[in-house]
Amino acid sequence: MTTLGTATVALALFVAAGAQALPDFTGRWLRVDTSGDTAGWEVADAITVRQVVADGRTAADSPMRPFVQALEIGQTVGAVVHDETWTIGVGGGSVSGIGGPGQVPRSRTESAVEWRGDRLLKWNSTTVRADDGLERVSERAQEWSLDADGRLVIAVRTRESGQDSRRGRLIYRRAP
Repeated sequence: MTTLGTATVALALFVAAGAQALPDFTGRWLRVDTSGDTAGWEVADAITVRQVVADGRTAADSPMRPFVQALEIGQTVGAVVHDETWTIGVGGGSVSGIGGPGQVPRSRTESAVEWRGDRLLKWNSTTVRADDGLERVSERAQEWSLDADGRLVIAVRTRESGQDSRRGRLIYRRAP
């Protein structure tokens, strides 16, 4: 085999090894375990996930490999379902309370959802400036993954100004 042929095969193997499959969170999940410091958290008894897959063509009209663009999530807490959509690979936020020159925002929110290897990370932060001038920050990060038994594991970390971080772990099994 020529050097060019060997380099081509080596590159193909390298690319194939790096293109790992991402977990499929689609389905209905039932909570089976909760651990850590979760007191006061609103913990879902069940979660329903639908993965929104994007495919089509690029701006240059080339075919595009399908990818998970978003997760549509319904979290059941008691008799109430909270629906939200997480757009993957997009960060955003908002600023409110800007009154005029020299004034600083009263509140600011930021959020992002991204893949980190085979784990999905959702992060959000809210900063509020109180009347006393102090800023209070509230952060929450969720890391979603599948364990060796195919269960959904959600590792959660929260932090509030002036308090230690709290960590919890929620485990769900796929409903039959």
